[in-house]
This record gives sequence, structure tokens and C-alpha cells, in this order.
Amino acid sequence: MRNLRVYLKALEDSGHMKAVTEEVDCSLEAATVTATSYRKAGPALHFQNITGYADNYSIVGGIFSGPGNLYYEKFKYWSKTCIAMDIDPGMGYEKFLATCLERVEHPILPVAVESGPIKEVIIEGDDVDITSLPIPFIHPGDGGRYSTLQTMIVKDYDSDWVVWENVRTMVIDGKRLVSNWADNSKITEIYEKYKAVNRPMPFAIVMGGPPLVTVASFFPMRSRWHRGRSQSRSD
Repeated sequence: MRNLRVYLKALEDSGHMKAVTEEVDCSLEAATVTATSYRKAGPALHFQNITGYADNYSIVGGIFSGPGNLYYEKFKYWSKTCIAMDIDPGMGYEKFLATCLERVEHPILPVAVESGPIKEVIIEGDDVDITSLPIPFIHPGDGGRYSTLQTMIVKDYDSDWVVWENVRTMVIDGKRLVSNWADNSKITEIYEKYKAVNRPMPFAIVMGGPPLVTVASFFPMRSRWHRGRSQSRSD
């Protein structure tokens, strides 16, 4: 699937996702409704009317996993990911896993382009306000609003390795996010290199990107931006 809109349409057409047009609050309510759908082996949900936000904002939940975890259920919990990968959503788990592993072993390198739709709207400096996005408050007792289905992209300090990982972030305020990387995270490894030379680590966070970017970020793999050999830095 080339982008998220096409993927969401494919999920809806196949019965894996339903639109919710009633007004829903992104503070606890959206997460609660999504969890209820999971428990009832229901579809992914697309909340299109978020309390306090403009009509062009929406939230989706459960678009890669669920609902079923039993073999006799109509939809398997890997069926949605199969749709994202353009493979048969009815295949067995063993074949699905083998397909994933085969693709991990033969990654497709990214291609650098000059521009794209992602640059149609650019907000910078004092105009940046993270709270303008309907990032949900998911569980009672959480420290803040969490963005979970996203990809953090970080380039290694002293080579051409680029790491893509699924990393949660919590909103502190309109200008700040906080993230906690696992000890075995490649991002942690790279951050320690920047920390050792007292330099800030550049990063990008992708929300709502092509579905396979999100899927790939869950796999423990690294990709090269350049085809050449890694090169050391002297600074």
C-alpha cells in the first residue's frame, strides 16, 4: 500500500475497519471504544469526529492487529498486516511469518527525493504546537498523552546506518515530547555515541506514513541510506 489513505480504504472495503462518525473524546473515550471492539473481536475503528478538533483531524485504532487470536475466527490477528503487505489476508500464520522473515532478509533501500506531499504543509518555530494534534490519553493514570503507532528515524553518528524503530512518545507540552528507549534499542546505541561527544541527536518522527514503514519499524533490522560501505567520521 503506497500510503495510509489507500490502506484505510482497503481495510474498510474488506470489513476490517469501520468509521465512527459520532463525536468521540480523544481523552480515554477513543481508547476505551477501541479496546471494547477488540474484546468483541470487532474491526479497527476510524474516529472521524474528535471533540475539540477540526473536521480534518481523525484517529484510527487497531489498524494492524486484532481482532481474533483463535484459528477458527474469520479474521486472524495478522490479516490487516497482510493487507498492508499486499498478500493474502487469509493465509496461515506460518506462511505469514515466513513471508515477513523473507522480506527482512531482502530489504528495499529507501530512495531520496527532492520533495513530496509531506512537505505541502510546513510549520516551524513558534507556530509549532504538538497539542494541536489529537494525540490520545489512553489509560487512566498515564503520565500524559501517548503517540504509539509511529516510527522514529535516527542516523548513526559515525556511519551511514539509518535506524527506523517503533518508539512511543509522551506529550509534555506544545513544544516537547519525551521518549524512553529500551536498553536493546538501536536508537539507544546511537544516542550514546552522540552523548559521548556532547552533541544533540537529530531524529524524525513519522506519523501516518505508508503502512509498510510502520510495519517495518517493528522488526529488529537496520537499513543503509547509501549503498556504499560505512564510512567513519573523524569529528
